[in-house]
Amino acid sequence: MDQSPMAADHSLGRSALKINDDALKEDLKWHLDTLSEEITLFKEMSEENCKFVKLTLARLLIAYDAMKSPENSLLQKRKHCEEALDLFDVLIKLDPSHKRYNEDEQSLVLLDQATSDRESLVKYCWQYDNPYFSTFRHHNCLQLSRLSLTRVGCVELMLWVQILDLSHNKLRSIAGNELLLK
Repeated sequence: MDQSPMAADHSLGRSALKINDDALKEDLKWHLDTLSEEITLFKEMSEENCKFVKLTLARLLIAYDAMKSPENSLLQKRKHCEEALDLFDVLIKLDPSHKRYNEDEQSLVLLDQATSDRESLVKYCWQYDNPYFSTFRHHNCLQLSRLSLTRVGCVELMLWVQILDLSHNKLRSIAGNELLLK
């Protein structure tokens, strides 16, 4: 039975997708393996009180989690977040001249930790019902108060929020959060 040119093109496209998918998985695995090796190396070096080693290790842990590998379990991600937060705590004390930078980086990790998965996010969410508004009766609320945040990032992930509570934090600016005000 002869295949039409359209059917041949379709089967070629499917095999090309399979090749690309395999290549992407292989590429992801290579990147994760490389990051894992670097993390191990920097953990061995982090016994020294070198701020560059600690900062690099914190960034490697964050980068590893950002890859969102299927093998990267939620438990491992939480462990990496806690480890990065601890490293930023040490850096804040170790390097007072870069205290604000390290606090901002720590804030981004805290925010990611709070909003990265449904289980974590539920702890900070609630629904506010306002019977006086017929159009917008139910409000999606996110309470990120008392987290010691100095900076808020990734606001595009919070566009679903209608009421955002950032009270009792250490925010120095709300610049860059204009998307939330619309």
